[in-house]
Amino acid sequence: MSDIQKSTIGLWVSNISGVLVRIGGVFSRRGHNIDSLNVATALDSKFAHMTITCKGPKDGLAQIIKQLDKLVDVIWVKDYSNSQECREAGRVIRESALIRLCADATNRNDLCLVFDTFRAQVVHMDDKTMTIHVNGDSSKIDKLESLIAASHNIIDAVRSGLMVLPEIKE
Repeated sequence: MSDIQKSTIGLWVSNISGVLVRIGGVFSRRGHNIDSLNVATALDSKFAHMTITCKGPKDGLAQIIKQLDKLVDVIWVKDYSNSQECREAGRVIRESALIRLCADATNRNDLCLVFDTFRAQVVHMDDKTMTIHVNGDSSKIDKLESLIAASHNIIDAVRSGLMVLPEIKE
């Protein structure tokens, strides 16, 4: 049996209805679960860019990429699993998160110092809570969540999933 691998796949697809269902079907048929999915219309609205993260056997991922590449509405598909290789190739990889936590007047200043260190922004505040927004590598967001959770109650958090901007083509 193959080792389980976390994978990041980028796709450039036609921006038409049904594409997401067909792509999801490829993962489903191969027994892979999608961990995160990020889809956005491209500058040319006829196309959309997708970033999918999933876990599964390494050999299964290769098969999924081959099957995705055969779909009519898929323009191209790339494996972005090696993030260091992606950075060297000029790709930008980021994630975004919103985190709501308990925070009253007595601890807000200390929290803001932590947020500044991680370049997180306070986007909402009321008497008992704060909501912050942070962008960056997944590991940066993981570290911030761990640091906050160690001393404060996180009420809720939502993450965008990875976004990959492909390399510059000249």
